[in-house]
Amino acid sequence: FETGDASGKIQSDPLQELQEFKTCLKREFSDETRCQQLVTSLESNKTSIRNVNFRGHEIDDNAAVAIGSALKMFPSLVSLDLSENQIGDEGAIAVFDAIRTHPSLNKINVSKNKITSKGVAGISQALKTGKSVSDVFIGENPIGDEGVQSLASAMLASPLMKSLDLSATQLTLTGVGSLCEVLNTHSGLKWLSLACNNLKNEGVSQLMKGIKSNKTLETLILTNNHFGDRGAVEIGELLKANSALKTLDLSHNEIADLGGSMLAEGWKKHLSGRTITLTDNHLGSEAAGALADVFKDIADLQIIDLSNNHIQSKGAWALGQLCQNKESIASLDLSGNKIQYHGAKALAKSLKHAPGLKLLSLNGNCIGEKGIKSLQKRTQSGQTVHHENQKQADEPEENVPSGKCVIF
Repeated sequence: FETGDASGKIQSDPLQELQEFKTCLKREFSDETRCQQLVTSLESNKTSIRNVNFRGHEIDDNAAVAIGSALKMFPSLVSLDLSENQIGDEGAIAVFDAIRTHPSLNKINVSKNKITSKGVAGISQALKTGKSVSDVFIGENPIGDEGVQSLASAMLASPLMKSLDLSATQLTLTGVGSLCEVLNTHSGLKWLSLACNNLKNEGVSQLMKGIKSNKTLETLILTNNHFGDRGAVEIGELLKANSALKTLDLSHNEIADLGGSMLAEGWKKHLSGRTITLTDNHLGSEAAGALADVFKDIADLQIIDLSNNHIQSKGAWALGQLCQNKESIASLDLSGNKIQYHGAKALAKSLKHAPGLKLLSLNGNCIGEKGIKSLQKRTQSGQTVHHENQKQADEPEENVPSGKCVIF
C-alpha cells in the first residue's frame, strides 16, 4: 500500500493493519469473511491510500471479490496491482465492476492470472462506462481473440485508454484485425504490447496497416513474435509513414541483416526514437553499420540495445563512431555479439568523445584482457563499462577500419 498526504508526498505502509491485510491474503486468500474484516479495519485511512500492490499473493476469486467490494472505501486510489495471482473470471468481473464506478482509479494490472474472454467482459464494461480507467495490463491471460475483440469494442467507446498490455494472450489474425480498427480511430492510446503472440509476418503486416495512420502511439512492443526479415520490412515501411513512435522493441524476432537494413531505411524517414531494442536477433555487422549511419540523425535517441546479435568487431566500430559527439545516447548494450579485441579498442577510443554515454555493456564477448585494459584506460568520469563473462573467440576477427577515428 502507498498513501499520499496533503502535499501529495508518497508514504509506504503507514499502518500495521495494511501489512496484516497483505499477510492475511497470502495465508487465508480463500477466506472472504476474514479478508473483508481486515479491509473494514482500514476504513480510518481510506482517504489517503493511493496505490495497492498485491502482486504474487496467491489471491483467488474469493479474495478478489473481497478486494472489489472494498475499493469504494478508498476514493483516492489510483493504482491496483493484482498480477501473478490465481484470479479467474469471477474475481476479474467483481474487481472491474467496482472499478467502473470508482472516481480516481486509472491503472489496473491483472497480468499472469487465469482470466479468459468471459472475465474480459467485466473489463470491457468498465472501459465503456468507467470514469477514469486509462491503463490496463492483462498480459499472460488466455483471453484469446474473443477477449481482444471485446476490449477493442470497449476502447472504441473509451477515449481515456492510454496503455494496453496484451502480451501472451493467444492473439491471432482475427484479434489483430479488431485492434487495427481501434488503432485507426482511437485518439489516446500511447503504449501497446503484443509480445509473445507468435504473430509472424502475416500478423505484423496486418498490424502495420492499422498503425500507419495512428498519430498517438509512442511505444510498441513486439517481442518474440517470430516475424523475421519479412516482418521487419513491413515495420520499416511503417516507420517511413509514421512519426509518432518513440520506443520500439523488436527483440527475439529472428531479424537478420536484410531486415535490419530495411529498418534503417525506415528510420531515415522517421528520424525519431528514444529507445530502440533489437536484442536476441541475427543482426550482423552490415545491419549494425546501416543502423549506426541512420541513428546519428535521430536527435532524441537515448537507449540502444543490440545485445545478443552477431555484429562483431566491425559492427562495434560503427556503433562506436555513432556515439562520438552525440550527447543524447546514454546507454549502448552490445553484450553477446562476438566482439573481439579490435572492436573493444575502437569502442574505447570512442569513449573519450562520447560525453553523453553513461553505460556501455560488453558482457559475454571475446575482447580478452587486452580489450578490457584498453576500455579501462579510456573510460571517462561518469561512464560505466560492463565486460563480465568474456568468452574465447571461435572465429577470425573481422577487419576493423584502421587509422584515426572518424567523428560524425
